[in-house]
Amino acid sequence: MLVTTRGGQDPGPGRCLLPPCPAPLSGGIALGALGSGLLVSYAPLPTRLAYLLLVGVFAVLLLLVAGMPETVRRDGGGLRSLPPRVVVPPQARGAYAALLPSIVARAAARKWSLLVPPPPNA
Repeated sequence: MLVTTRGGQDPGPGRCLLPPCPAPLSGGIALGALGSGLLVSYAPLPTRLAYLLLVGVFAVLLLLVAGMPETVRRDGGGLRSLPPRVVVPPQARGAYAALLPSIVARAAARKWSLLVPPPPNA
């Protein structure tokens, strides 16, 4: 399944808007926690230095992003491009239709587990 904002068109090979695996995101979170823990433990200004470094990094990144060239051409459909379109390629529609009940059941089970309170401590 592809989630795209380009009017239902296939974004092309290797150009999906959703990451296929959250592992790189988890690695970045882990490195950030490790770095901030080291700063708090061993650097001066333990309650401020991590935040000051983050502000500096974000300022540099803001300047870099502002200088990047635009990668798409504007066609005047800004409001039309906001809602994402979920597209299943034609060759995968049969398999997706067969898996859809289990996908819905898994999502419902997750939501149900959030509604049920934990048992009281004995």
